[in-house]
Amino acid sequence: MKRLKITNTHGWTIKALRKKERIIKDVFLRQRIMAVRLVMEGYLGKDVATMLNLHRLNLSYTRPTYMLAKADQEKQQHFVTQLDMIKKTLYRRHDPTLRR
Repeated sequence: MKRLKITNTHGWTIKALRKKERIIKDVFLRQRIMAVRLVMEGYLGKDVATMLNLHRLNLSYTRPTYMLAKADQEKQQHFVTQLDMIKKTLYRRHDPTLRR
């Protein structure tokens, strides 16, 4: 099984993540930080999920094994515009200051 690899640490080190874990009060955020730290330390994703009980949250730790075929550029652009419109309407619905 291939190991998970953190490709961009955004300047975070294992030591800094450990300190951040101690400060954070939110359990879910703390678990996520801990999961990233454990993967950086070299643990398998499956082992991390078991240790932190992430398997009960239905989180996936598998890698995609497929590549998308060449797609139609026009359809992709149409999809992106639809997605932006959906995001905007959902944002307006949940933010009272933006409601009309």
